[in-house]
Parts: sequence; C-alpha cells; structure tokens
Amino acid sequence: MAKQDRRVARTRAAVDRAVGELLLTGGAVKVADIVDRADVGRSTFYDHFTSVDDAVRHALARPFGQLADAIAGGCSATELSPLLGHFWENRRAGRAILWGQGAGNRRGCSSTWLKPG
Repeated sequence: MAKQDRRVARTRAAVDRAVGELLLTGGAVKVADIVDRADVGRSTFYDHFTSVDDAVRHALARPFGQLADAIAGGCSATELSPLLGHFWENRRAGRAILWGQGAGNRRGCSSTWLKPG
C-alpha cells in the first residue's frame, strides 16, 4: 500500500477536527465555516471532499468505526472508554447530528447518510 502524502493527511485531519468542532456547536455546518476553522482554502477542501456531507462522513468514520469494532469484539475496554465518555458528554449534540432534533436549519445526517445499504 502506498504511503499517504503528509500534506494530505494534515489537511484531512484539520478538516476532520473542524467538522467535529462545528458539529458539537449544534448549528448549521457550511463549507465556509469548515475552511475558516480548518484554515484551508475552499479549493483545497473540494480537492479532498465533494460536499459537507462527505466531510462529515469522513470525520465520523473513525469514532464510529471504533464503536463498530467494539461491537464485533475487536476493541478493548481501555480503548473504548474515552470514546464512550466523549459520546456521553456530547449526547445532546449527537442526537441533533444523527436525527436532526433541534439542529436549527441543519438536516439530520440520518436522512442523508445513515441509510441501510
């Protein structure tokens, strides 16, 4: 497997952090907000992601992947405990993110990317 360019990894990590922070604010997540918070250009954002939904999916893939591993038995309690603590502390924002409850004008992710198949 080819090694990923460090610049690409830094950009994606910055966007992931920005998306995560914006999701926890409970407001609408827009490309302009993401690029400002991540300190990347709009064209750079679109070099890596096709939309806000694409960036949200990428940002949430790691924590939800860890939860899936835990369910499948591939994650230790030591690894899982901080993640569960984070989800517990941010459960109100999580409800808004996943189901669109009280999220202002942001539609719930469940309608766009939590569909079976």
